[in-house]
Amino acid sequence: MANLFARTKEWLWQMFPGFHSAASYVWPLLALSGCFWMASWVLRHVSSAFKKAAVRRIFVVLYTVVLAVPFCSLIALFMILHVPRGWVLLTREAWGVVFVYIVMGAAYADPATRKLREFCRPAYIVGMAAYLSFVFFPWLLINPATLSFHDSVMPVAQGWIGGLFFVLSLLQVFVEIVQRIKQGRAPRSPAASR
Repeated sequence: MANLFARTKEWLWQMFPGFHSAASYVWPLLALSGCFWMASWVLRHVSSAFKKAAVRRIFVVLYTVVLAVPFCSLIALFMILHVPRGWVLLTREAWGVVFVYIVMGAAYADPATRKLREFCRPAYIVGMAAYLSFVFFPWLLINPATLSFHDSVMPVAQGWIGGLFFVLSLLQVFVEIVQRIKQGRAPRSPAASR
């Protein structure tokens, strides 16, 4: 599997020379988002096993916040360490905000209504606030613990496992577009759905 992944990656680099520079930023971001989406999906189904509604609500709020903050810290650290600054001040940080906004909105939205699930709203707000805090105050991230976390996750995100999560992210986007076309609705942002 790893050999097939490496050969496919090498073929893409040769066929599309400019693809390598763009993919070196996009690939890990989509791999991280696929991992975040999968963890959120699994925990959402685990939460349905709780019989008491109050326990289920507490579990949902806790797991969504616990997933959102590390995810946002990884995205912010990736943007700070790997993405070069744009020609306009804070361009890379702004793209990170857009990315976090879309990914968390997709992971925390109710598939039927496309609105943020009620008990996921605190995590959505905490996640966005965490990302903005990490970007504007990078000293919160630049410490041995978060750098070690980043250094252990990034090789996985850039390897064949990251490739699987990259494909998962692309499939998620494709399914979302198809569902919206079937419903005959224009795509809406999660904030507009509240």
